[in-house]
Amino acid sequence: MTHHVPGFASAHSAHITDAVLMMGPLVRRGASHAVDERFLQEPVEVLADLWIGKFPPAERMVRACQAQGENWEPPHEWSTYAFWRVGAPFEVNGTIQFDPDRRLRTCTQLSRLARPTSIGYSRAGRLLTWAGKPDQIIPGMHEGRGTVGFVANKAEDWIRDQDILTLRDLLSNFAPNSLSNRVKRAMMYHEYVHGLRDLDVRWPLVVTAVEALVHTDDRKKVFGTGGLRVTDQFVTRLVNLKTFIPDLDWDEVYLEYAYEHRSSFAHGLGLGPTIEHESLQLYQRLERNLRIILRAAILRPEIASLFTSDTAIRRGLNS
Repeated sequence: MTHHVPGFASAHSAHITDAVLMMGPLVRRGASHAVDERFLQEPVEVLADLWIGKFPPAERMVRACQAQGENWEPPHEWSTYAFWRVGAPFEVNGTIQFDPDRRLRTCTQLSRLARPTSIGYSRAGRLLTWAGKPDQIIPGMHEGRGTVGFVANKAEDWIRDQDILTLRDLLSNFAPNSLSNRVKRAMMYHEYVHGLRDLDVRWPLVVTAVEALVHTDDRKKVFGTGGLRVTDQFVTRLVNLKTFIPDLDWDEVYLEYAYEHRSSFAHGLGLGPTIEHESLQLYQRLERNLRIILRAAILRPEIASLFTSDTAIRRGLNS
C-alpha cells in the first residue's frame, strides 16, 4: 500500500512499514539465556499485515532510534526479532504518527499474554520506502510508558514458535468492545507491570489486576445481611474460577499468601536488595495465572461473561 504524503509532490508515494524491535544480545543456543532462533530465520506472518521474525532493516532502524551524541559512536545493539506491519496507514482520523491505529501496540500487548517479553518502543519506528529517492526512518517513541520493558524471568525473554500460534488466536479473537471493563482493566495492569522492574512494585499491581476481575462492592452486605470481605472475595472466587479454567495453578493457601504480600508491599515493606528464589517463583506463578485468565476471557465468551457485572460474578463464582 502506498500513500501520498502531504508536503511532497504527488508523484512521490511511500510504502510504509511500522516496526518494533525486540532488543538483546544475540546469544546462541547452549549459552546462558540462549535465544531459540528456529523461527527467526524467515519472517512469519502472524495475521494479514502483521509479521514477526528477523527484520531486514533492523540495524538501520536501531541506529536511527539511538541517541547519537557528538563525536561519539553509540554502543552496538542487537535486534533478535521484530514485529512489523506492512502497509501501515499513514494517518488515522487526521493523526499522522507511528502506529496511528495502535495495531502494533495491540499485537505486542497480546504477545505478552502468550509469553512475557521486555520488548519496548524505544527501538521502534516507521520506514518510508520511496520510489526514486532514499528511504526514511522516523523513530516511533522517545519517551513515555512502553518505551522500555522488563520481565521477571530473563531466561524466557523471547517469543517461541508455539507462542506465535497463541498470538494468532488472540489477535483473531480479540474484540475489545465485547470485553467488560473489568477484563480491559486487568489487561491494562498486566501491560503496565511490564514497564516496571522491581518485584515489590509489580506484585501489588498484579494482585490488583486479578482483583479487578472478581471484586464487588459488598460493604453494605458485610455490615448488614452478610457478604464476603475483600480477602475472602479474592480467595473464594479465584478458587471457584478453577471450575471454569482448570489450568489455574493456585489454591486457598497460595491466594491468601499472595494477598497478604500485596498488603505488605502496599504498606511499604519491600523484598530488599536481594530477591529470594522462592519469592520470585511465587510472583511468577501469580503473573502466569493472570495471563491464563486473560487468554481465556479473550478466547472463550463463556469465561468473559463471568466478569460482566457484580451479579454475574456472584452467581457464576458461587459467592
